[in-house]
Parts: sequence; structure tokens; C-alpha cells
Amino acid sequence: MTEAEMLDQVVQRLRKSRIPFMVVGSVASSFHGEPRLSFDIDIVVEADQPRILEFVRSFDEPFYVSEEAAREAIARRGMFNVVHPDCDQKADIILCKRDDFNRGEFARKVPAVVWGVPVDLATPEDTILAKLAWGKRSGSERQRNDAMGILRAQQSSLDMEYLKRWAVDLGVEETLDRLLRELASPPTGREES
Repeated sequence: MTEAEMLDQVVQRLRKSRIPFMVVGSVASSFHGEPRLSFDIDIVVEADQPRILEFVRSFDEPFYVSEEAAREAIARRGMFNVVHPDCDQKADIILCKRDDFNRGEFARKVPAVVWGVPVDLATPEDTILAKLAWGKRSGSERQRNDAMGILRAQQSSLDMEYLKRWAVDLGVEETLDRLLRELASPPTGREES
């Protein structure tokens, strides 16, 4: 099963269960910025327990989804996985957090077509901010690189006021400022002595 088929299977079931969703993470950063080869499919959802459990129960073998993990994710606003043995990727189903940034990010999602599959997708700005926040927590250079890829690809169309305001609230303003300075600086050659 390809990544596109995996995404399509999950999205079809989310729609059938009437669950609003948004594709985030490396799929969103690859769509808005520079593609990368290795990623899971991260999908944020907003739904009550009955609809989430309907979604979980819609998967037959060879898919694997733990109802217990889904119930725990609902209780703590966490995540659970959809796994297919013939696909190298898994789909992480993430319950939307209740904080202002995540609620706003979900409200701002935009329609897109990823790998031929119609989806709702996090905006470039929200993807940058989420990547920088995750990078701050995890220390991952990959998150910074993903954010920089989006800045490079989308720099003329980004809402910089929105980016800078939320960067302060999320505690990533220094990292964003550093990336913006790096983006504005022309590449330098070897310096003469």
C-alpha cells in the first residue's frame, strides 16, 4: 500500500464518520515547502467519542487500530495510530488540543489535494509555527529544516504579522527571527583574506 492509498483510506473513513480533520506535520510541510522522503501521516481531528469509535471500528484486517488506545487518546486529548502491514508509514490520529493556538490552527485549515487525495491541510504559517514549537520541545533539527523549507517556498505569500505574533505566544520568536535573517541573507562565498 502506498502512502497515497493509506491517506485515502483514512480520509474516506474520517468523512464517513463525519469527523472534521486537518493534515499536519511533515505531509503539510512537504506540501507547503520542500518535500522529504520519510514521514508519518499526521492528522488532527475534532470529534466526540462515539464518532471516533465509529471511525476506529470501520477498519478491518489487515489494518490495525487499537480501540483502547483511541479511548485513551480521547480522554487525554492525545493520539492513536492506524497501521497497515503493507505500508511503511502509519497514520497518527491526533485529538485537537484545547489551547488557543491549536483551536485557531484547526479553524484556519485550507482545502488541498495531497497525493491526489482531497484533504483539509494546516496553513503554511501554522505549519511553520507547529514545527518550531515541536522543535523547541524535542530539540529536532529536522523540524527547523522543515520550517525553513516552507519559509523559502512561501516567503512572498506568508502572513508575517500572524507568524510573528504567534511565535511570541509559543516562545519560538528567537528561532523564527533567526530563520528569517538566514532567509534574507544572500549566500556568501569564500571570504578573501
